[in-house]
Amino acid sequence: MAEGGSIAVGAGGCCCLACVTFIIVFFATGMKTVEQTEWCLQYSWWKESVNPEPITQPGMTFVGMGNYFVRYPNTNLYVYFRDTGGSAGDDNIYKHPIEVRTKDGLAVSLQLDLVYRLQPQNLMKLYNLVGEGSDEVPAWHATLVHVAEGVIDNLATLYDAQSYYTNRTQVAKRFEDELRLVLNEKLFITLEQLQMHGSTFPMAYDAKIQETQNQKQQVQVATQQRQNQIIDKEGELRQEVELANKILATARGSAQQVTLDNEAHVEQYLYQTQKEAEGYQRSLNFFENGDDFLKYLQVKGLMDHHASAKQVKVPYR
Repeated sequence: MAEGGSIAVGAGGCCCLACVTFIIVFFATGMKTVEQTEWCLQYSWWKESVNPEPITQPGMTFVGMGNYFVRYPNTNLYVYFRDTGGSAGDDNIYKHPIEVRTKDGLAVSLQLDLVYRLQPQNLMKLYNLVGEGSDEVPAWHATLVHVAEGVIDNLATLYDAQSYYTNRTQVAKRFEDELRLVLNEKLFITLEQLQMHGSTFPMAYDAKIQETQNQKQQVQVATQQRQNQIIDKEGELRQEVELANKILATARGSAQQVTLDNEAHVEQYLYQTQKEAEGYQRSLNFFENGDDFLKYLQVKGLMDHHASAKQVKVPYR
């Protein structure tokens, strides 16, 4: 009995140990971490389905044994359509410039940068569209590249080659608006920004464009020089006009002064003549009687006679 009882206890201890181990493994393998820089969809291995509600809060979450997270970055991502190297393992896309045809049939190589962001509310739609992908290559990369290249290729045919030199900002804005609409509707991705760095043309055409640009710059320089000369001459003309106005004002002042002086002299002469005439008139009135005139002469003679001279007898009638 003792031996059998020990065997039973040993078997029961092993069973309990196995249960504890299973529980520990169950919970250990069922705990997953959501990082600060990601959103997740929970995949159920038992149901072979994905929970449509995304997990957007970082932290530890119990998903159950065999289940796992389909992870998506929640940061801005980049697509580089230009000759630049990329970091292995990051979520950005590095491609060669996009080869397109312009409206006038010229082959052009466009260098573009795209900044985009996934939409947390539409992660399930994106999963159903492109699948899960792998750790090395996210599932939506290939689709995003094909859509972007197709939209840009089609829009490029609406503009002639010259537009990529003279109206590059306008062309890039059209590309950005159209691609934002398509990515949002078809791929559930938000385009934050599109930047066009430049365009590469065939060498012969590029040389002619450069020559045309240089000539335009020379024309602009000559036009600016001519405008500066016009401004200088207009300044000189204003100075001459101001000088002429000053001389004219001085001459008018001098003429007015002469006029005033003449009027003063005339008025003074007239006043003096008038007073003399009045004096003569009073004298004439005074001497109108002959006796008074003779008396005046006698007095005048006496007043003019010197005392040392002989006496003069003035007859008086």
